[in-house]
Amino acid sequence: MRSQKTRKYAKYYLLLEKCIKYFNDYQNEMKDKYIIILKNKIVQKDTEIIIKDDKIDQLIK
Repeated sequence: MRSQKTRKYAKYYLLLEKCIKYFNDYQNEMKDKYIIILKNKIVQKDTEIIIKDDKIDQLIK
């Protein structure tokens, strides 16, 4: 019985392997996109801090 379905099992596991590969690729792409978004937010916050520091310096003078 089992030997009759080995081809079916092989196709199933090949398909499952492809699905896992695509899912891992998707996760890596989303991770890269998320990192880029976070880096942009950090740069934006840094510029805001610099601007506020300049304003504080002007008020002190």
